[in-house]
Amino acid sequence: MSKEKISIRFFDDREVRAVWDEQNDKWWFSVLDIVTVLNDQSGGFFKSKP
Repeated sequence: MSKEKISIRFFDDREVRAVWDEQNDKWWFSVLDIVTVLNDQSGGFFKSKP
């Protein structure tokens, strides 16, 4: 079983969730967080829903 490290990264002063997959030596990032940052939306994905 692989160990995962959960982390919050900052991109352009915004939070982006990330998980380290030790077995594959890769970082996995939240697509929703990245799209939110790139579209410059405030409040994140879930806060923008009605």
